[in-house]
Amino acid sequence: MDAGKNIIWYYSGTFYFGDWEVDLPTESQKNGFGFEYVPNKYIYLGYFKDGMRHGKGTIKIFSTKTDKPDDFMAYDGDWANGKPHGFGKHID
Repeated sequence: MDAGKNIIWYYSGTFYFGDWEVDLPTESQKNGFGFEYVPNKYIYLGYFKDGMRHGKGTIKIFSTKTDKPDDFMAYDGDWANGKPHGFGKHID
């Protein structure tokens, strides 16, 4: 793979499509805009820095209590070092 936009798919079903800092990346080299999906856990669309959510982004976290696709919570806003930070809103 070349640095830039690429996709990486793990055996667990998790995948990431977006910007990488280098070819043959590791998790910590996600930098820039990307989409990350972890089955039965969450979907994130937004910016990354050093492998963590950082900048503008939206996460949708699926409920582990039900199998209903509309049972989730979400956050849309600013992130810093992998955590919600600054302006944003929680959506239930």
